[in-house]
Amino acid sequence: ARRAFSDPRTGPSSMQTPLLCGSAACDAVRDTRLVDKALYLDLGTCGERIIFLQSRLGSGRFERRAACDKVALDFPGECSQCGPEPPSSPPSPPPSPPSLPLPPSLPPPPPPSLPPPPSPP
Repeated sequence: ARRAFSDPRTGPSSMQTPLLCGSAACDAVRDTRLVDKALYLDLGTCGERIIFLQSRLGSGRFERRAACDKVALDFPGECSQCGPEPPSSPPSPPPSPPSLPLPPSLPPPPPPSLPPPPSPP
């Protein structure tokens, strides 16, 4: 619900609403309409889906953060800004161990010696 706050010196200020999922980026898409193009169904907005998942009609199993994450995953094109923040950059790989010098190459071993042929009797 939106509430107008009044300052006795200046009068009512603009409408202020708490951030839906804790981010201004999510609030920017909260009114984005979700449409199933194959079935021509209007599925509501990102914000309506989040609120529905928290309601008894939507099972009421979801806390606000979980509802935001689920809607972002279910509708990534429209509502991804409401989900968890992606990591700022992928973690860097661990450093490679230092390379060890190769041992000097050894000459190949001599072929096995054969016993002398038996002498004729």
